[in-house]
Amino acid sequence: MEIWTGAFWDWLIYPENSSQIADPASLLSQALAELGGRFPEFVFSLALDDFTSQKSQMVGEAEKVIEAALPQQMRMLLGFAHTNCLYAAGFGCRDHVLLKIENLQKSLEAADIPNTIGVAFSFNNTLSALRWAAQRAVVAQRSKVKTGRGKVYLWQGGDEKRSFDYLAYYAHEEQLCASIRTGEKQLAEECASSLDRKLFEQYQPLSLLRIRLQEVILRMGRSAIDSGVAPEEIFMSLQNYLTEVGAQYDYERLQGILVRAAREFSEKVWQVCFRQGTDVVQRAKSYIKKHAKEEFSLEELAREIGTSASYLSRRFKLDMGKSITAYLNELRIEEAKRLLLDESYSITDVAFQVGYGSVQHFGRTFHGITGCSPSEWRKINRKLGGARKL
Repeated sequence: MEIWTGAFWDWLIYPENSSQIADPASLLSQALAELGGRFPEFVFSLALDDFTSQKSQMVGEAEKVIEAALPQQMRMLLGFAHTNCLYAAGFGCRDHVLLKIENLQKSLEAADIPNTIGVAFSFNNTLSALRWAAQRAVVAQRSKVKTGRGKVYLWQGGDEKRSFDYLAYYAHEEQLCASIRTGEKQLAEECASSLDRKLFEQYQPLSLLRIRLQEVILRMGRSAIDSGVAPEEIFMSLQNYLTEVGAQYDYERLQGILVRAAREFSEKVWQVCFRQGTDVVQRAKSYIKKHAKEEFSLEELAREIGTSASYLSRRFKLDMGKSITAYLNELRIEEAKRLLLDESYSITDVAFQVGYGSVQHFGRTFHGITGCSPSEWRKINRKLGGARKL
């Protein structure tokens, strides 16, 4: 097996990578020379399903099986590329080629080399047709993600024409990120599995699939940070996951990355919630009580107690059963009631004393909590106070 053939298949199938190849034209010239000046009639993509860098000998073992199972005209330009894939092209009628390829698949299995093969036939004698066949052979081989390894898949078209269901996809993504933010580990894994199925249930070009996977992983990382996980605990994991997505060509291996990331990030959020959740709420309550008469934002409060605004908001509501704004308003209205009993304070005085910037805002909030206006409350409680004196 010549080393240059791997570069040839990489350039042919993923032309967006051509900038990484010094001289694509010379690769094509070599390939045509090997093919006798003709473009091949079919291409097959053979995935070594259990290949790892520790099993590099598998490539040589597979090459020997291929040479024994296929005649020379059916295994031309045999090359290894894309982490775990062998490619070859050749000549022959469809039924004969498929029979030989199926026998090859069984021979590899018998040699304890787990594999999945995709085959596509070209439609004319041109470079464009060869590239088309090579890319469709890869697409056919990726059918193992839906229907299993250890088979020969013939590309027959149709799947690429289905439109992607963006509405369902984004609904799954939102549910996944929500489960990360709350540290619900089991739910996060279930949501990641559902999103995986949505992403892989139909063919997507590798470049687009990588972008979608990386986008989801970044959102999961941000969700974990929003929930109080230290950014430095997330950034290294993000870099590893994003690099893995960018380097991986096997759809079956790409499919497991979201679940692993969801498991890790939700575990980190759960640990943060378990370790510091109650303490964060108690510190927030102390700060609010001390500064209840002042204006401050959620972001300022979170910064003062050393956490993120989104995490603080969710954790406070989870522990207290109410929002920070509702808790602050209740504190202010309780103080307002005390001041209203002193008739030397006007309603306006009371509003500003307890921290409201306008009488109207104070009045609306007071009525929302007590069911009556500040003046009505004062009148009622003045009568009650007089009755108690009698």
